[in-house]
Amino acid sequence: ILHPEYLGKAVEILEKNEKIAFVCTLAEWFRDDKELENKFSKLKNIPDAIITDKAGFIRKILDGEHIMWSSVVYRNNILKETQDMQKYDVFCDRPFLASLIGDDQVAIIGEKVMFTRNHEANDNRFKNITEENCFNLMKFYKDSLSKPIDKNDSKRFMSFSTNVILYTYPSITIKTMNFREFISKGKSLELIDLRYMNKIGIVGILKMVFEKNTIDRLVRLTK
Repeated sequence: ILHPEYLGKAVEILEKNEKIAFVCTLAEWFRDDKELENKFSKLKNIPDAIITDKAGFIRKILDGEHIMWSSVVYRNNILKETQDMQKYDVFCDRPFLASLIGDDQVAIIGEKVMFTRNHEANDNRFKNITEENCFNLMKFYKDSLSKPIDKNDSKRFMSFSTNVILYTYPSITIKTMNFREFISKGKSLELIDLRYMNKIGIVGILKMVFEKNTIDRLVRLTK
């Protein structure tokens, strides 16, 4: 559900600056109609957008800003055939959109003006992802940062990549390596550094341990 003024604001931004490839906003989740009504009642006027380049767009993602991909309003003339999107599987919308920015800019409306229902418990979009899909996405983010990567961007990337990969591993159903091998592969690709592990990564590890122990207990009970 969009803020009633969002589309008008997005078109206005595109019309005023031909160097902007697309406009997007941040996501706001709601669980039920009552929560949606409460959030909608607090809506304010849409603020001015932040204008940034491709590297800045990636930094927003790495900083934990939840870009609402379905909020993107883009110019038709930026669309082009993009190769190798299948290597990202369900994550392909992120590199696809970022690749369209090129040397142009993107406008991000920082206020959360798009609302989407939280379907996390029943979300089956990620059921076919592989370890390589996760690694490929993180490599894309890293390659999209300004070169050479400075110290701040290096820390920003490694913290994000390490913890997102750890959090995602328990959800991967098509596994070709065990957890130790997975970590080793991530380290060799310079996508995982356990010194940057935070509560997100810890939750991923706990999910994996809990599920494994639950399975083990059930197996013992059936013997």
